[in-house]
Amino acid sequence: MKKETTFSLNEDYLGATYRNKYLVLVSVVLFLLALPEVHAAGPGGKGSGGTSNAVRFESIPSMSPISRLSYTIQAGNFDNITNAQKAFDSIVNKLDENQLHYLRIEKIGEYYCVRLGKFDGYDTARDFFQTIKHQLSDAIILEAYIKDERILKLFQDSSLIDQHRITDQSFSTRKRVILTAKAAERLGIETGKVGKESIIRKQIVGGRIIPPMKIQPMMTVKNIGFGGFGQLPNMQSPQLVPKQDPADNEVWVLVTLSQGEWDRLAKDKPVRLLPLATRDEFAYDMLALPSGIPPIEDIKRSMLKLFYKVSSTDHGLTLNTRVRVEMQLSGSEEKQKVIPYGAVYYDAKGISWVYVNPEPLIFERQPIIIEDIIGDQAVLFDGPPVGTTVVSVGASLLYGAEVVFGK
Repeated sequence: MKKETTFSLNEDYLGATYRNKYLVLVSVVLFLLALPEVHAAGPGGKGSGGTSNAVRFESIPSMSPISRLSYTIQAGNFDNITNAQKAFDSIVNKLDENQLHYLRIEKIGEYYCVRLGKFDGYDTARDFFQTIKHQLSDAIILEAYIKDERILKLFQDSSLIDQHRITDQSFSTRKRVILTAKAAERLGIETGKVGKESIIRKQIVGGRIIPPMKIQPMMTVKNIGFGGFGQLPNMQSPQLVPKQDPADNEVWVLVTLSQGEWDRLAKDKPVRLLPLATRDEFAYDMLALPSGIPPIEDIKRSMLKLFYKVSSTDHGLTLNTRVRVEMQLSGSEEKQKVIPYGAVYYDAKGISWVYVNPEPLIFERQPIIIEDIIGDQAVLFDGPPVGTTVVSVGASLLYGAEVVFGK
């Protein structure tokens, strides 16, 4: 039976690789101030000194691949995790289970690479490649380092897991942090839940306030007869001109988008106007509705011009004023797994984690894959199940305790 295991990742948001080296140091100092007595528990859970522990650790064995130079087959290289996942699933469906050895998604720089197999020699890799090249016509053979911190997803079945345990003996450990009630109170630990919500993705672009417009067809003369006789008007591309009798205080908004931005836009949704200065705000939510005029191509700039009608007449806007325009993207109302962004912790390598709280006062660090960050929420591509309790405040303190005192 096929089984997929997600166990590692390498994401880097907002310079996490650098800033967390200092955050760990601060976390350790705060942890020491909060806990006068700290002991690392051994197998029996008792500290090396003292009679009562404020915190103790349990090692949880987990399998981790060895980093070494090997031959592998690359099936695809993608700039987003969604397309890499589709390629991964496609390979699972195309190949037999005995051909899926070490199928994985690796995060290398900004790209997501779908790779298959781990071979000691080129001849072995080539022989295997001959058996799958018809199903994976774009695949190539590479010599590369296979590093566990780069692997986001690994295909495994039970026999493959047993083989790794016998041959590699490649085990790492994760720490389970156990606090006393008093220690948790001193650290100010707070928790939240993994939820599932409709995610509305938006983008903000520049706009300009313009007068109301109307379409006026351009007319030229088409000669259909000898010597200019029989001339008829030829309708060409329409042009927009200001209305002669607009309603009182009616204004429109002009927005310029690329073709790609237009394709991603939720075209039937209103847009929200925001002041150009990010610290300013209007007295109320100011919306503008689609005008009904199709996009007009700006040939010189290879862009599209879009027009929206400001819904309110009491807007206080003046013509040619620049504004920011918040636009909703299409396909963005599906429900996805989310956690409070405060629950995310980035270690010094840029790997993102959360601490789950499976039982009272017990905290276990687990890897996550972040698809997007929207406001104060992190949208997860992969992570703990919906309903799981996670630490939303104090994750950095737990990590500081784990890496320093849990060694």
